[in-house]
Amino acid sequence: GKKEKLRALAEVHDACRGDLPAAFDAYARAFAEEPEDETIFHELDRLGDETGKFAELADLFENSAQTVGDPDMRARLFKRVSEIAEGALEDLERAARTMARAAEANPDDELILEQLDRLYTLREQYDELAPVLEKRLEAALEPEAQLDFLARIGAIRKERFADLNGAFDAYSR
Repeated sequence: GKKEKLRALAEVHDACRGDLPAAFDAYARAFAEEPEDETIFHELDRLGDETGKFAELADLFENSAQTVGDPDMRARLFKRVSEIAEGALEDLERAARTMARAAEANPDDELILEQLDRLYTLREQYDELAPVLEKRLEAALEPEAQLDFLARIGAIRKERFADLNGAFDAYSR
């Protein structure tokens, strides 16, 4: 089909001609046809990195993530957009927003929650951080980690919301 032809074209541009921008464009068109294809995802990611087409790559992955059916692939795409946004694009707002979308798609992924915690903390988005900490608390197995999350939740409630009853509840759990 069309995806196979585009993929073959991309491979010719990449391997035979060494034309990485043309290979990126062909893979991007193939990915638009089939956004759940792992091989195309990896090739696009590699070529985006090698060609410096980070903004295009992030846009393509973000647009695809909104339409892809598989929640794991949706989470993966949003997570990758977040990483590109934070690193190459230096856009922490977009990084936090897309990592939140990754967490919506895969709410039990601790690595995604950890990154979202870090991004919200960096951006001082405490309203959004508190529920992420609650979720991480639920999943925490180590008593030290549980205490850390409870202390952070208590501090947010005390400082940000002047919610002394909520702070007391968190500290006293």
